[in-house]
This record gives sequence, C-alpha cells and structure tokens, in this order.
Amino acid sequence: MCDAGCLRAWVKELHSKQESGEINSDLFIFVNMDADSPFWEPMNIPLIKGKVANSDGINGLVREVADLDFVVFNTPGGYLKDHKAIGEIHFTQDTADGNFTGYASWAEKPYNRKIWTAIERARAMAGVNAKSDFNSPSFNDRVLLLSTTHFGLATPVLNIQREKKADELASRIIEQERGALKGFKKLTLFNTTNSDLQCVQLKVDADIEDASQIILKSPDLADYTIIAMDDNCNSVFAIIRFEKIKKQYSLDVKIGEKKPAAENDGRIKTKSLEIKFSVYGNIYSVLLNGKEIGDEDFLKSFITYDKKEYAFEKTGIEPLSVGGSGGGIRIKGVINLPNQTEQGSFAYDFIKADFCDAVFVKTTVNYPYTPELTSISTENSSLGRFSDMSWEEAVPFQITPKLGGDVSVIKRNFMGDISSFRTQSFPECDEKNTEIKSFNHQLTAGLIGLTNGDSGLVLANARGVLNSMAFCPMRLEADKTVRMNPFGHYYGNQRHHWGRAKDEILGTYTLVTPQGKSIAPAYNGNRETAMMAFFGINSDMPREEQLADILAFADGAVAAENESKILSPFCGDNVFFKTAKADGIDESKLKNPIMTGFAGNLKNYVTKGSKAITHIVKAQIKAKK
Repeated sequence: MCDAGCLRAWVKELHSKQESGEINSDLFIFVNMDADSPFWEPMNIPLIKGKVANSDGINGLVREVADLDFVVFNTPGGYLKDHKAIGEIHFTQDTADGNFTGYASWAEKPYNRKIWTAIERARAMAGVNAKSDFNSPSFNDRVLLLSTTHFGLATPVLNIQREKKADELASRIIEQERGALKGFKKLTLFNTTNSDLQCVQLKVDADIEDASQIILKSPDLADYTIIAMDDNCNSVFAIIRFEKIKKQYSLDVKIGEKKPAAENDGRIKTKSLEIKFSVYGNIYSVLLNGKEIGDEDFLKSFITYDKKEYAFEKTGIEPLSVGGSGGGIRIKGVINLPNQTEQGSFAYDFIKADFCDAVFVKTTVNYPYTPELTSISTENSSLGRFSDMSWEEAVPFQITPKLGGDVSVIKRNFMGDISSFRTQSFPECDEKNTEIKSFNHQLTAGLIGLTNGDSGLVLANARGVLNSMAFCPMRLEADKTVRMNPFGHYYGNQRHHWGRAKDEILGTYTLVTPQGKSIAPAYNGNRETAMMAFFGINSDMPREEQLADILAFADGAVAAENESKILSPFCGDNVFFKTAKADGIDESKLKNPIMTGFAGNLKNYVTKGSKAITHIVKAQIKAKK
C-alpha cells in the first residue's frame, strides 16, 4: 500500500484498468499483517495523526475507500465462494517473508539451528516409536516448538524469555521420545531410510583417545568409517555400510589400540570426486570424473566486520585418524577480528570412506568474540541482551562450484519432494537482480545442490547433527556464478522488486525495520559443528542409486539405548553459545539499536524517508480528486 501511496490510490488505479478492458475480472485485495502488528491501530504521531495515509490503522483504511461505489468488503473465503479460478501460478522457489525475501530470518541464526535440530531428532525417533507421527509422544510439543515465535524476525537474537521456553520444549521432546524407545543389549540402529548405508552421531561412554580405537562387528557388516566429532572424542559420527537392507541392525562394539593416521599425499579421492590441497591447506582443484568443477575459489571462509572481510587464516594441514577404513585430512587455523577479546579457530576434516562415492566434511568453527555494546530493547528482544552490530556476514564454509552456463538449485523439502529452480529466473523477472547478495528460497531437508544440467555438486547435510529448515543461503554473481554458504549468513542489498515509488519504499526497509538488519551478530563468540558430504552428479538430478546414499546420510539412523556402555544415542548440542554480559561496561556507552541504525545513515534516513513520505502524500492528494 505504501508503494502505491495509499489504498485509495491503489484501488482507483486497478479500477481504471478494469474500465479500459485491460483487466476483465473482479479483483480482490487481501490486506494482511500479523495480529500483533501496530499497523492495525492509529499511529500516535502528533504531526501525521489521522492526516497521512497508512498511519490511521484499519479504521483509516476502511474510511479511505468506503465512498467508492466499485469497492465492497469481503474475506478470502467469501470471495472464493462466488469466484472461480482464472489461472494457475507455479512457484519453483520456496516462499517466505523474512529478510532477502526468503528464510534468512527464520533459519540463519545459530539458535534457530539448535532448536530445529532437536525437532529433527525427535521426529526421527517418533518414526520408530509410533505408527503415525500424530500419535508420537512428542507431537504436541513439537508443534508448539515449531511456532514462528521461536524462530521469527527478531534480529539478531530472540527475546530471552522466548529462548527459555524453546529450550524447555526442545529438551522435553527429546526426553519424551527417548523414554518411549526401548533399549537393547547391543548397539542397535533403526533404519529410517530403507538403505544399506547407515549414518549416526553417537555418544562415547568409554574412556578413549581416538576414533580409530572403536571396532564394530556384525554378521551384516560390510565396512565402516568412524569420525571423532570433537578433540576429546566425546562423540563420534559413524558411517556404516551393511550387506543388505534390514529394518534394524545390531552391532558388537569393542575398544582396541589407537592407530596412527595414514599418510596423505594432499588428495581426497573417491570413485568420481577428487579434491586437491596445497601444502598450506588451500583447495586448488576439484575434479568430477576428471573434469574440473572447482578451482582455488572453491572454498573460502571469512567474516565481514565493519564493512571489511577478514579471511580465516590457515595454520596447518595434517592427516586425520579415523576408525574402520578410509582416511582423511584436517585443515585448521585461526580467526581474528579487530577489537576481539577472544581469538577464534576452525577445523575442517575431509574424509573418504572406501565404500561410498562421497567426500565427507566435518566443520567446526569457534567464532571470535568481540565486545557487545549495542543494547537490544524492542518488542522482540528483551532489555539485557547485547550485540556487536559491526558483524555483517558470517561465511564459515563458502562453496563455489565452477559450473558455468544456466545453473539451477536442487532442493528437497520436508515432505520428501526433490525439485529445482533456475537461478537466472531472478534477472529474467527483474533485470536489476543480475546480482543478489543473498537468497535463501530453498527448503533443505538435508539436500541442496547446484547443477548446469551436465555437471553438478550436491551438498548433503546430516540433519541429526545440525540443521535448520533452510541451512544454505546462496549468492548470485553478475557472471552467473552461484556461491553456497552452509551454516552462514550473507548480507548486502535486498533483492529488487518492481515498484511505483522509484524504490524509495523498498529503500527504507533496512533502515527502519529491525529484521532488515544483519543476523551475523548472532554468531559472535559461538561455536558450531556440522557434518556434510559432497556428491558429484552428471545430470540435472542425482541418479537413483546415488540418491539413496545421499538421503541415508542426510536423514540418518536412530540409535537405541544399549548395555554395551561404549556407544549410546547422542542427544547433546553441536552448537554452543557465548555467555556474554554487560558486566564492567559503562552503561552510558551502550547504544540503542535505533541509534546504531542512524549511525552513518542519517542522510539515508532523511533522504529516503522524506521521499517515501512525499510519495505517499502526493498519491493521497491525487486519489481524493
């Protein structure tokens, strides 16, 4: 309505198209906002109260158009009773109303991933416990936890009371499902994917130093690889191939001697994929069946802080010890930012398993901590929370396949549907979208990928380790290159949308809305560990046999409690948050988020804000004639 100027101007414009014959049907304008939005009530601003359109609440909107004889009031249901469908619209991208016209606001905060991962685990256990999801012990509480109240538009962090409620629900749904899942004498895995490949994170109850000490045995076992999930081997990720598909598998677990890591020549090579590393740990070539699909630009990691990029600094590359067959390489280093009080660090483990044509990757990022001096006190974020708004982008593991041509995004939703959309649909719809700083229009139930139809790369993500509903934002460059940012956050100009107001309405969005700000401050001082896998494809979609392995890795197995006292179900977190307080900070130096928005942008506020209001007033005057 602001873009049209006011509701009256909008309906008169549309009615003129009806009178000219350009539109040959009735039209329905659905005025819709959140129930708790201040939009519904008059704005208590003395200078404009009751005078400027869009400021007088629902009553003002009704009065604007009540005298027009071609306007009637209705509801969506009422309108549909009397009007037949006149066409179909097909959406290839998924739709949401968060930052960057996508899922950024709901999916890209580390806290989003903490509670979503709990939902993933409880849902997986429910699939074993109950005949239907509706009858599972955790169903009601999972529905409550899925409320947007616990994910929503609050930026960069949630209201502290909302977090407490979400934490309580997250713990409860896991306990409800664990209590319903019976125990066994041996380590038992339930097959949730009808595959002979089983993948699961397990808690280590025995006192061991290294994943290579863990020995698995079973008559059904073909081969396995075990990866330590932390330096102390408190938990591991097991990738296991069995001889045949069964509903559940029993395994004997023993502890053996520690084995030295196998020497590596700087390559991770599978049947179809090969990744080459320099002596400094940089990737300089990625090959798919001998064809290069990645170069020195393939992997990049950085934080954008105070408008400057700070690259992760690699300090070493070393062979990685694993349990069972296979082997790997660890790339490690440090992360530094100006003003930090704690240095960050990272470790990327690249692993091959002899029985699976994929490169597995474990990423652990300990973000540096910088003092948080911005006070957060809005309707969405309680007083007492603080942030450092100089954080602009968190890009821990950016992947840029070298594909060329017309690149499409492959995605899987949470109903199991796998589809794709062309990234060039953005500029084809609006030529100003040849570059998009961030787009996250892809629900990602453990599977996301890029393909040009002939070659591509699928990135699978172990949902039970760390996940969100849309874990991989992307960036589109002017030369058609597409970059993937799993478990990160891009920031920059919003996607362009056609408008009547010369972009002034859109231009005020990030200036006046809290959710228009960067989510990157939510990463400050936190730590995340994720488990992913690269699969190369030679078509527009993964083939059936390959897809079975992708989904088995993504969805994972469910482990039951057992009497072995060596490996048990892992129910801990793989994301940890810095406990930061304002102790010792001069309260007078704390900044309100509104004022930080003004900082350096006062000219933008005055220029764009005045132009937006002028546009509204002019439209309002013209519409009264």
